[in-house]
Amino acid sequence: MALMSRLSWLGFAFEAVLGTAAAPTLYIPVMNFKPRDIPQYTRDEALAGNPSKLRGEYQGEIDSAVDFECWLYPEVVGPLFAAYGLLDNAVGAAPTVHTLKVNAQSTTTTAALTSIATSVPVASFSGFPAAGQYYIQIDAEVMLVTAGAGSNTWTVTRGQLGTTVAAHLINAVVRTYPNSQPRPITLTDFDVFESRAYPGQLIDEINLKIDAKGAIKAIVKTKGFPSAPTTTPAPSFPPSAAFLGWETTASVGGSAVNRLTLFDFTCKRAAGPIHTLMGIQGPYTTWGGAVDAVAKIKSLFESNVELNHSLLNDQPAVTVTVTAPSAGPIFTLSMQKTAWKNPAIDRSGEYILLDSEIDPISNATDGATFSATLSNQVALPY
Repeated sequence: MALMSRLSWLGFAFEAVLGTAAAPTLYIPVMNFKPRDIPQYTRDEALAGNPSKLRGEYQGEIDSAVDFECWLYPEVVGPLFAAYGLLDNAVGAAPTVHTLKVNAQSTTTTAALTSIATSVPVASFSGFPAAGQYYIQIDAEVMLVTAGAGSNTWTVTRGQLGTTVAAHLINAVVRTYPNSQPRPITLTDFDVFESRAYPGQLIDEINLKIDAKGAIKAIVKTKGFPSAPTTTPAPSFPPSAAFLGWETTASVGGSAVNRLTLFDFTCKRAAGPIHTLMGIQGPYTTWGGAVDAVAKIKSLFESNVELNHSLLNDQPAVTVTVTAPSAGPIFTLSMQKTAWKNPAIDRSGEYILLDSEIDPISNATDGATFSATLSNQVALPY
């Protein structure tokens, strides 16, 4: 009997150990997804006294990739951008404001830490969040800073995100977590016949399509370790409604702009597996390259304001904010320095539109080319 596609689902979980599958902690309602293993093959076409071209074909290294498309639900935003490699600085309660930025800061301990210590003395706090809660990593252990941000002594909760509590030496390196690298995730595919875990996945690309009509759409691409069968849990899906296009406002250069009809944002990085000579087909590790972003804007051509951003190269700040109704979550994308290019006036429809391409530029406010904030009821960092 044929299997009904609507019974399938996708599970998401952060991993404590790269490549070790984790059971889903979040189930993402998807419109389309494509998980696949990608074995490489070597063709033997050597000359061997035979008129046939192919003597043999041998299976080489194996990776995997998962692409999925979903509406942007409030419960999905934080995990996606945290997995991309942004540090989550959670401040306040009910609602908590999560500021998600690239942060590759490091310092050292000024004293040894026992396995039961709850304070971390550091040589410098420069560049670390000045308030709220955030994750740090010492050796292989991840800790949650719960107090003392902005000082040289941090109160911590030990052994976070599935890591093991351990003693640490004086002058041990203390890094923000994930220190600008993508966080490894397991994506679990239930195809109705069975469940397969795709471990060691790194997010290679997140695309957000914000149209004035309909729901906001996210398209996510990951690469990682080959899959393996796993047990099938009972899924529980997010209760919130998806963010909608009409809930969005935008500002350019600090001024509200009501002319935008489409905002298409993509953050990407060359993320994926690394193979070494170690006697196995799977990857040795995975790695995330430089953070990059691009955006496309479509606006009503009512004046030359947006056109002049390209012609004058004034590089304005661009901010897009989505506010759910009834005091719901608020999601903001920030690009505080942008280069506008390739403007194109579109007369193909009943009214004139302007298409613009935007390159976000690294800046001190965003910490990289862009940053995000999410205000919701989740108290702890993602």
